[in-house]
Amino acid sequence: MADRREYEMLFKLNAQLGGSYNSTFRSAQESISKMEKEITSLSKTQADIKGYQAQQSAVESTSKRLDILRQQYDNIQQEMRETGDNSANLKNELLKKQLQIDKTSASLEKQEEKLRRTGAALKEAGIDTSNLTTESSRLEAQIADLKNEQEKAAESADNFGSTTTDAIDSISTAFTAAGLIKLFKETADVIKECAEASIEFESAMTGVAKTTDLSDAELAALSDELKSLATVIPVATTELASIGEVAGQLGIAKEDLLSFTTVMSQLSTATTMTADEAATMLAQLANITQMDPSYYSNLASAIVDLGNTFATTEQKITDMAQGIAA
Repeated sequence: MADRREYEMLFKLNAQLGGSYNSTFRSAQESISKMEKEITSLSKTQADIKGYQAQQSAVESTSKRLDILRQQYDNIQQEMRETGDNSANLKNELLKKQLQIDKTSASLEKQEEKLRRTGAALKEAGIDTSNLTTESSRLEAQIADLKNEQEKAAESADNFGSTTTDAIDSISTAFTAAGLIKLFKETADVIKECAEASIEFESAMTGVAKTTDLSDAELAALSDELKSLATVIPVATTELASIGEVAGQLGIAKEDLLSFTTVMSQLSTATTMTADEAATMLAQLANITQMDPSYYSNLASAIVDLGNTFATTEQKITDMAQGIAA
């Protein structure tokens, strides 16, 4: 049960703050949220155009690689026919080449499917994917609109900061009246830190939206998962979002973003590599080798074990693995 002093403090706080603080704080939050959604929407359209062009290049590159592998397969078969050599060595080469063809074909199918999905999203946004050159002026206009919205969001953030400062001043007066100066300072610091951290994280998630094809609902779900992950791994939410952004840039599938981010953040805490370095290098290695996502954790564990066993760093081990895989 509250004692007399606590009741007096609550009464004074209520008298000083009334209902204006809560409504003002909610209004500022809603304004920031609205601007962030507008920025995310524009950024996604911009990213889809760049992503579509990059995906076109990836499809062309993979198609060429598949043609080369098939030609190499045919050459081995021809050699076996012409020489009558059916040795185990040539049979193994033929089998190895067939496995490479199968993996590359599967990769090409995924890339083509992603290209179709991105193309559909662009068409919904009014972009003509059959003639992207003539769409350059529209892209420039979208970029200009995006910068416009970013400026508005910045102004909104400034207003939010002013509103928060006014609210903190009100709390200061109320806490002073209640004789709780130290408690006010701690509360003010917490409010400022929470507001700044929230804005930084939302900005970082905009980066994730730019490099992935996540829907608004999927992006919100990933955001919640990253916040939860930050409570069990000593990595900041903004750094986790940065890993997700890099993963999207390097072609990690959206359904694997969380598992990849989890493993890379764990790897960064156990090695000398930063989270971004780990994400970039291992995503590239995974793409080169067409690694199944279920093996991300195994790969990270192997790298850490090698780093602990031999007189070298995990970064050099990963560099060497990339060289061998390529």
